[in-house]
Amino acid sequence: MLKASLDFQKALRSHGLGKRAVLLIHFINEGGQRVWSDISPTDTMLGSLETTLADGRYPADGSRTAGSLSQVVLDRGARILSAGDMKESLQPHRGRLLTNLGSSEALSHRVALSNVKDGSGVHPLSRLQGQENILSAQCELHCTFPGLLTSDIQALSKTIVQAYRLSREKLTLELKGV
Repeated sequence: MLKASLDFQKALRSHGLGKRAVLLIHFINEGGQRVWSDISPTDTMLGSLETTLADGRYPADGSRTAGSLSQVVLDRGARILSAGDMKESLQPHRGRLLTNLGSSEALSHRVALSNVKDGSGVHPLSRLQGQENILSAQCELHCTFPGLLTSDIQALSKTIVQAYRLSREKLTLELKGV
């Protein structure tokens, strides 16, 4: 069961009345973390609130740590082209617990990401495939609304990349729940 904050529930009720939900994908592999969405993710969506930068605004007396309250994100951007429905099922059989566990369908999801050339003329996800593992990378799916606090972001699922297909235009990830 998903537990959502009151602010998230209010935003969900006004969905379609000018508020649009934003899907965030945290792609995590041995190289680090990347956050992709259908819009450019803001610092709040990334979990970076009141980031302390070592830029002279704060005294170097040890009361604050540079980079505290921030996450290391290697890439972020508006890359989601489409995100299909999440599928998960459990076919109940009366009084048969072990049969229920064996007849379930684990969470599966398909996401298409943009692989168009960036400013340097390179396909960024093709470069990612050449340098790091895409297969078996962890993907965390989150949902939020613009203007909500980091604490109101709703975690939807944790998945791994079971299969993928890469072309010049897009990267399609086949995700399986863990």
